[in-house]
Amino acid sequence: MAEAQSKSRPDRVHVVGCYRSGTTLMMELLWYAYDFSGRCEHEAPLFRAIPAGERLYLTKKPPDTIRIEQAFLADEQLFVIAMLRDPRSVVSSKHPKRTDVYFSGFRRWRQYAEAIAHLEHHPRYLVIRYEDLIRDPDGVQSTCCQRFPFLTQRGRFSDYPEGARVPERAS
Repeated sequence: MAEAQSKSRPDRVHVVGCYRSGTTLMMELLWYAYDFSGRCEHEAPLFRAIPAGERLYLTKKPPDTIRIEQAFLADEQLFVIAMLRDPRSVVSSKHPKRTDVYFSGFRRWRQYAEAIAHLEHHPRYLVIRYEDLIRDPDGVQSTCCQRFPFLTQRGRFSDYPEGARVPERAS
C-alpha cells in the first residue's frame, strides 16, 4: 500500500548546498532548461508538501543540506542536487542586498560539505561543483540528464538567461 501511494505522488528535485554556493543559480537553470510542472518561488524546505496536481516539482533550501538524510533515504520519489563551491569563495561572498553580512563561515561550509559527502554516492543524489557549472554549463547539464533521465530537456544551461522569467526573490 505504501508503495502505491509513493508512486502516485509527484517526483521532486530539491537543490541543497551551503549558502552562497550556487543553489539559486542551479534552481533557475533547472527551471529554465527542464520541463517541471511547478516550483517554489525562491526557497521552500523539503518538508513542505508539494502542491496538489504537480507531477515534477522543483524546490531548494540550503539549510536542508544538513537535515534531510533520513527523509531523503526514505523517499524514493525525491532526487537531490547538492551544490559544492570552493570554501574560500563561499566565506568571502556577500549577498548583493546585504553587503555588510558574510553568510557563511568555514565551520558552516565544512558541516555542509560533510553532509554532502555522506550522500554523494547515492544514485538519487548528484553533487555539482559550482566552478564546473560556470566553466562548462552544458557539460554539467549533460551530467544532470545522465543521472536523472526522467528530466525532459527544453533548453540549454548555456543559453540562460535568454528568455528566462526569474522570480523577483531569486533575482
